[in-house]
Amino acid sequence: MKMYSSCYVAICFIMISTAIFAKTEEIPYINESVITSDANETVQRLINISDRIKNLVKDVYRLGFPYVMKIFQETKLSSSCMRSGMQFASDLTNFKRWTLKMLDSAGKPQAGMLKGTPWMRGDYDQCLNIVIESNRRSKKNSKVIRGKFCSVMLHIKELFDKRAYVYENFTIVRIFKEMLEPLTFEQYASLLNHWRLNWRFDICIPSTCSESDLENIFTWIFGDMIPSKVFMCKEKGEERKFSLAQLTCIGIFGFFIIMVIIATIIELLINYNYIPENNNKGNLKEYVLAISIRKSYQTLCSSNTDETIACFSGLKFLLVCIIVFAHSLSYRLMMPALAEKPYDVVELFDNTAVEIASLAITMIETFFFISGFLVFYNAWKIEGNSIVHYLYFLIKKYIRFTVPIFGAFAAFLILPQLGDGPVWHYVVREAEFAEKNWWKFFVHIQNFYQTYYTFTEHFWFLHALLQLTILTVPIHFIYSKQPKIGTYIMIILTATGVATHVSNIWLKKHYLMIGMSFNMDTIFNYTYNNYDKPYFSHLSSYCFGLLLGSYLSNNGKVKFGKITCVILWILSVGLLGAVLFGMHGYRNELSLNETIILLHKCVSPFAWTAGLAWLCVACITRNGGIVNSFLSANVFIKLNRLSVWLYMLHPVSVLYVYGQLRNTLPFTELNLWIMFSFMLFFSLILSTLFYVFLQSPFIAALKMYEWSFYKNENPGKLNTLSVRL
Repeated sequence: MKMYSSCYVAICFIMISTAIFAKTEEIPYINESVITSDANETVQRLINISDRIKNLVKDVYRLGFPYVMKIFQETKLSSSCMRSGMQFASDLTNFKRWTLKMLDSAGKPQAGMLKGTPWMRGDYDQCLNIVIESNRRSKKNSKVIRGKFCSVMLHIKELFDKRAYVYENFTIVRIFKEMLEPLTFEQYASLLNHWRLNWRFDICIPSTCSESDLENIFTWIFGDMIPSKVFMCKEKGEERKFSLAQLTCIGIFGFFIIMVIIATIIELLINYNYIPENNNKGNLKEYVLAISIRKSYQTLCSSNTDETIACFSGLKFLLVCIIVFAHSLSYRLMMPALAEKPYDVVELFDNTAVEIASLAITMIETFFFISGFLVFYNAWKIEGNSIVHYLYFLIKKYIRFTVPIFGAFAAFLILPQLGDGPVWHYVVREAEFAEKNWWKFFVHIQNFYQTYYTFTEHFWFLHALLQLTILTVPIHFIYSKQPKIGTYIMIILTATGVATHVSNIWLKKHYLMIGMSFNMDTIFNYTYNNYDKPYFSHLSSYCFGLLLGSYLSNNGKVKFGKITCVILWILSVGLLGAVLFGMHGYRNELSLNETIILLHKCVSPFAWTAGLAWLCVACITRNGGIVNSFLSANVFIKLNRLSVWLYMLHPVSVLYVYGQLRNTLPFTELNLWIMFSFMLFFSLILSTLFYVFLQSPFIAALKMYEWSFYKNENPGKLNTLSVRL
């Protein structure tokens, strides 16, 4: 190990020196009669330095050659890798450019490693552009050898787990513990376990060496003390292979894109009278004109909406923005190599924006409440309430929820073909996970399976919402026959959601707390065992929305006195503020009373829903004032049509941008806001494209069939359907 370190330091010194004094043999002839004696003396000194460096390299080569041969023998390297290694050693003594580039492309320790920077980063692009010069005289049959960029994962975590207690009295360990303050060593170990924060070392090797060759070398160097594994190797010119699933998704996307383009061309020809407009409107022609880019753009930019519920547009879009902000931070922790000094994230705990974003996991109840409210608001009136109508309702809901799922799923699947980089393996991993679990996404049951922090985890929301929507059918059927019994059922289900949520958190101690006292075990358990499931707090929020929507639907315009409005506004603001900032004073407490956290987490989803309920009722009954005017602004009405796509596709944008990076990202407030702004803008563009080229054709076809369906089932009563998403 010491020999390896000494050789590495010597080689680095030689590399730096030769970078300054390289190619001295190419110095042109100097006319001594022209230059001064001082200049001549300086040039001669430089030549002497260069000669000494060359002699030093040769001495190191002679001393290290027996050890190199020992490595070749004991590590059982392949013959091609041995030949490349010998050529590297020989060419290094002659200062060949490719050897210096290969050394320079290898990873080096970076500043901030004691604060958790896990990536000894190499130069990805420089390594891949290396072409190794052949020493063969005949180059007709010689193979082109290039640089291969590889990454080795050093499992330092196991060293901490098994041997840290042995070195407690060492100075370096004591300094490391002091740098962790105010975090404890146990909390830091928890982060290592859950973030899989192992140190990554990049190295550039000849393409003739395989991953097993490199792994054998690292095993020989470190032995069992620091387990290592080569998890990624990349060389230039590798053929991109498309899987059947990727080709299928590309074919479907291509089909819809071609349809929309053809529809747009036909519309342009009709508008410029190249094609006569026939008064006989057939279904096919109406469908073609309905999916043109102009028509989709007009629908997207339209301000037409029900004024009574226009405030929901602002609520939903702002909530999605908060979620994007939270994911811009959390997704970086899911790609450990990019996390520069991840310990610095504790400095963001006092940031107000981060504090609000950390409560997005509670504010998600807004979507469930609004979805339930809109189902019964203005009365879901279906003539006859036949089984066929209910079945069609479920089919339509399934299509509306599955189209965004398919769009995001296909984007994750195709993404590996659209770029590369030193951390691109994260993108490939997500595509492989999506392809393996595709049926769970389309059956909407993925939220019942345990996943370990993937970029597709956010699919759980549409899964849970569809599962609760299925529950709506029997509730509505009973409510339409016996309103009182239906109301009692909604009340019971609301109370059931409260009971299951409180018991799960209080008894199993599953909760999420972002602060000094955070615990990754409780966060993961809460996410999987409570947050992703539809039968805890989400059941309560959804059914409470059903209950409030049915009440306002049956009672027409509800009037409130001024004093009542003031009191309810104070209560609403107090509840929402308590949820957002109730734990503000405890975020920097290292050892917080767990009972206080549990009480807050038990009450917060329902306090948020209750406070939000009055805000919605106030806006609907024209008691919202400036709040209603702000949330009902035209810009929110337009952007709200992209809310679902923005929610589904923003992880794709984050994954793509982070996957293309060549460097680590520091945890600073400015950096966080810059990344959020770019991710939001990029995701909005992507959402617009998916809305125009994917959602519009699907929704247009659904509306055409819906028109025919209700025309046949209820002639003369085509305006009875008022179901909203």
